[in-house]
Amino acid sequence: MSKAKYISLNGKLLLSSEACLMHDNRGLLYGDSFNIQCRGTSSKVFFFDQYFEYIIKQFAEMQMIKPKLLKKDFFQTDIELLLQKNRIYQGFKLNIVFFRNTTDSDFHATDNTVSVLISAEKLPEEYFKHNEKGLFIDTYEKIKFPVTICNWFNSPVFSPEMLIKHNIKSKKYDNYILLNTENFPFKAIDNELIFIKDNTLIFSGQTQNNYYKIITGIIKDIAENKNFQISEKNIKTSEIVNMDEIMLINPVMGIQWVVGFKEKRYTGKISKLFVDELNKYSIKSIKESKI
Repeated sequence: MSKAKYISLNGKLLLSSEACLMHDNRGLLYGDSFNIQCRGTSSKVFFFDQYFEYIIKQFAEMQMIKPKLLKKDFFQTDIELLLQKNRIYQGFKLNIVFFRNTTDSDFHATDNTVSVLISAEKLPEEYFKHNEKGLFIDTYEKIKFPVTICNWFNSPVFSPEMLIKHNIKSKKYDNYILLNTENFPFKAIDNELIFIKDNTLIFSGQTQNNYYKIITGIIKDIAENKNFQISEKNIKTSEIVNMDEIMLINPVMGIQWVVGFKEKRYTGKISKLFVDELNKYSIKSIKESKI
């Protein structure tokens, strides 16, 4: 992935190499913000309607004032102009940050107006791609995550997962299963975690309540249409070796097949099926987008 030359701040195109925030910006100081990452092709975002609905709900949750120009068609136009300016014509990734504007010295916000910062990266593929070389994973036990995660735990400012990435020296594993304080596996680094056993997709009993739930919901729709069962429950780490397959999913990479957990090996037949279906859903979402 290559960084784009231009970014968009409140619809204005700026060089990505130049500063665009004040030193006392509230989003920067306190993480008073939220973000989404998504992908698309030919200037169209996959599942745009669902993402926009999530954004509007998040404004209400955080009591942010929605910018007057943040309407679905205007927002789509800002994205298209940014991609055109960066000469990105096919596969792309977007990182979109919404942050409160106030620069008051007081911790408590008095200005609930919001700015929108969009950056883009060119992707080598137009659509989600199945990783033919499966991932090797293990559990990471040095940091345990709380069982209850705040709805706003998606700030781009800090995440404990950054520490995990920084501290891991081993090249043996491609990703790690993270545990909560009750020692149940609930996700991987930057990915939702799905176990497959006997034609059933097992989602963690502790799913992330952020924009990841959009792609999680799509995977569940695919599962139901393909006559898979869906289960949401906690499993023990000792049960992982009994699974038929493991998938990692996120909004940009889509579905990644896990070939090995420690010494255990898995197939990737179902994950390949789901990647193909995810791409069909992606194309359909563009055609049916209500803009």
